[in-house]
Amino acid sequence: MREIKFRGKRVEDNEWIFGYYVVTCDSNRIIYEDYEGFYCEDEVIKESVGQYTGLIDKKYREIYEGDIVKVAWHYGSDIGTVKYIRSGFFVSDMKRHTSIPLGGFSTTCEIIGNIYENPELLEVFRLK
Repeated sequence: MREIKFRGKRVEDNEWIFGYYVVTCDSNRIIYEDYEGFYCEDEVIKESVGQYTGLIDKKYREIYEGDIVKVAWHYGSDIGTVKYIRSGFFVSDMKRHTSIPLGGFSTTCEIIGNIYENPELLEVFRLK
């Protein structure tokens, strides 16, 4: 079974935190375990929140919604963003205007950035 967790940038210091996502009437928060094993709760920037796909890339890094990935094919490679669409995670390739399921390609893809910290990649690869 896939582990359900999220990441988001903490409002306080703009650092990534990983854990359970909670929406209240006035904030977006992530509950996480700190380095001493205690549970903490911090407010995060709503636009930075992305869900863990349950998959890892070829360098064994967790793939999250909002990551920009390079997917290797037998004929070359493509760049796309990881998105949740209706019932699963897909790589949206804006050059070809298509979306492919992430599951079959996670071991051949590599995270090259994310839409929050590397918006210039969206322009370079025309992914907006």
